[in-house]
Amino acid sequence: MTATHPAVIRHTSRRGLHYGHDGTGPAVVLVHGWCLNRQVWMYLEQALVAGGRTVITPDLAGYGQSAGLAPRTSLPDHASDLTDLLDELDVERAVLVGFAFGAGVICSAEDYRRVGALVSVAIPSASTAPYDRMRGAIGKDWPRFAARSAQAIVPAETSAETKDWLSRMFGATSLGAALAGLEILRLFEPADLVKGWDVPAYFVHGSGDPIVPAAVSQECAQRFGGQYVEVPSQAHLVVIDQKEAVYKIVEDVVTAGLRTLAEVAELVGLCRLAQAVQVDQRDALLGAADQAVVPQGGQGPGHDLADGPDGPGDVFVARRGDEAGSGGRGHVEEVTRHAAADGREHVVR
Repeated sequence: MTATHPAVIRHTSRRGLHYGHDGTGPAVVLVHGWCLNRQVWMYLEQALVAGGRTVITPDLAGYGQSAGLAPRTSLPDHASDLTDLLDELDVERAVLVGFAFGAGVICSAEDYRRVGALVSVAIPSASTAPYDRMRGAIGKDWPRFAARSAQAIVPAETSAETKDWLSRMFGATSLGAALAGLEILRLFEPADLVKGWDVPAYFVHGSGDPIVPAAVSQECAQRFGGQYVEVPSQAHLVVIDQKEAVYKIVEDVVTAGLRTLAEVAELVGLCRLAQAVQVDQRDALLGAADQAVVPQGGQGPGHDLADGPDGPGDVFVARRGDEAGSGGRGHVEEVTRHAAADGREHVVR
């Protein structure tokens, strides 16, 4: 994984949010932390794009190239900007990845219709940080505080160049945006979140994070029915300190979201089809029997895969249910080529 910046195309959303957009394939949205910006994701962004993923990297309002926007006063307000961007781009089943403040953002949305999974990295907790004292230090000497904060989130052995890069990123944030974000953090306790998502959630944390204890993410995973993933790291900014490990976690999450489609394709023998099957929505395909299993030979109950009742080319699909892997029985749902002709999503490419 190199430090080269991807040849990303920069855009502005209808709300004025600046964001990067690069790559093709399943969408991953990377949401930066407090007083950082989209550049902090450069390593992960490049790796995901190289692996065949679409990567969207917004600068939250008040930060980075979105500094001209009024700082938001709550995490739901930031999250609303994010979900509106997904609507604008017509993104489906995006994997949202948020670091620290950004983790709070992705867990505070009111609308998860376009989200396929959440990856929270080092989610913060007001009870573990001296935010009241921080406000005084910021007001006294923000450039100094910014530089010291940049050094605190990475290990001592981090290169001087990387520390300088992070210091400049922090320092480029306006005092107003820094204080607005700090006020949000001062009131944020993840235990108080009302779970609004019904998708897989992963809570990632560095084992020796000196800023936010790993126990915060562990408790979130338990409270919200998610999965805790610990990365061996003594840094808060684990996305830089352990970039390869974080990439593998995110890539595994993306792949897990695609696995259902792959299993369906294997179960019903779609490899025998000469053309792609198109459906209007992914769930239309997976809306077949909850416990259906089609033998590998391609035979559905009473019908042959290649020749359905409406002629050659009809397709039978089955949803993998709880017992699909152990030979459970169910029914199949017919999807004709004509019915799928107006669809947008290629199940087999």
